Amino acid sequence: MQLNEFLTTASQLAPVISAFTAIVAAIFISRQVNNIRRNREVDTLFKLIDLVDSERMREAQDWLYYQLRHTVRLSQVKADKEVFRKFSNTVHLFETMGVIANHKLMSESLIFDKYGLLIIGAWHKLEHLINGHRLDSQSKEYAENFELLVSRYDHWARNFPLKALKGDRVRLRDGRHLLDYEGTQVKRDDSVGTGSDSK
Repeated sequence: MQLNEFLTTASQLAPVISAFTAIVAAIFISRQVNNIRRNREVDTLFKLIDLVDSERMREAQDWLYYQLRHTVRLSQVKADKEVFRKFSNTVHLFETMGVIANHKLMSESLIFDKYGLLIIGAWHKLEHLINGHRLDSQSKEYAENFELLVSRYDHWARNFPLKALKGDRVRLRDGRHLLDYEGTQVKRDDSVGTGSDSK
């Protein structure tokens, strides 16, 4: 093959080679972006786990599990500074989960897979207090990310069946008593209905 023929053939193949190179580069970049996204999600998940396991959130969760009754009124919660702090910290935790999911900083599926039952159980125990706080403070946006997250739980539960056992996941409507724990771990003062620790 003479030089002129080679250059002609090469010039005809150049667009094909360029297109092939562009496709390979696009695939490589796409994989890198996916890896970065996965790493970011894993980092965010670990930070969320740290938040959930922090001392103040553990204290708030203990209040939610062992002390808060479905019958408690917002006025009772607000009357006790410590109880109101635990209520606020609990709502803050689930609102944070909602913000993370709603802004797609982490897959909603990861949040539900790790904390789904906790989320829906907490919503059932806190919903009437949240609605009361919205009315009292005239703030409709209070805990809106938490509520939005909860509203999507059933859709996720339908699409992601149980992995180890055969059957369906618990649905929102069935999660009313998921966090109603009775026990002797925390001594409660049931006379006022807020679940404040007895002195």
